[in-house]
Amino acid sequence: MSVRITRSVRITSFGFGHDAPPRADVILDVRDSLRNPHRDPTMRYLTGLDPQVADHVRDTPGARYIISGAAVLVSLQYQALGDVTVAVGCSGGRHRSVVLAEDIAASLRRRHIPVEVVHRDIDKPVLASARAGGGCVMAARRILYAVAWIAGNVARDLLDAGLYVLAIALVTGLLAMALPPGVAFAVALLGVSGVFGHRRARAIERADERNEHR
Repeated sequence: MSVRITRSVRITSFGFGHDAPPRADVILDVRDSLRNPHRDPTMRYLTGLDPQVADHVRDTPGARYIISGAAVLVSLQYQALGDVTVAVGCSGGRHRSVVLAEDIAASLRRRHIPVEVVHRDIDKPVLASARAGGGCVMAARRILYAVAWIAGNVARDLLDAGLYVLAIALVTGLLAMALPPGVAFAVALLGVSGVFGHRRARAIERADERNEHR
């Protein structure tokens, strides 16, 4: 009799202004990264589940790279760990974190990864003030660095196991999901050259080991 193990991702949106972040494997702070609907009186008492608010947040320059990069990061964690908990925080947990949590979840579901979303603070009182946000470049860069670090470790393990084609496919696929096409292609070319450089170095090491044992 076989037992099927069900793995999943749980994403919780929250507000730093209400309580401490929930414990999670991945914590994303978007207070300085996305446009804050709180500053607009017409959206202040709406939530990230309202289309007007969601569109406002997504229109932040660079927002789609934060969303796609975060989805890739969580997907990697899921493939490596199984169950993954993610916490996405903004000032009040009502607008930006809700939008990002929903968009990351939608991206993961398109990859056939089961996701549960919880909005911890969405119904709590609106805060008197909140940080403005809008600095997507640094946030996207931090997420992409994290994606690159995890992908690099996974690719290194694949290379050590001799799975060169799989390593190339993994790195190229992740880059295509997280970067603009032109940038992804350029970095993928560098990655391919690095793969074959690694293969050559491993072959030399093995030859040296054989010579030592003669």
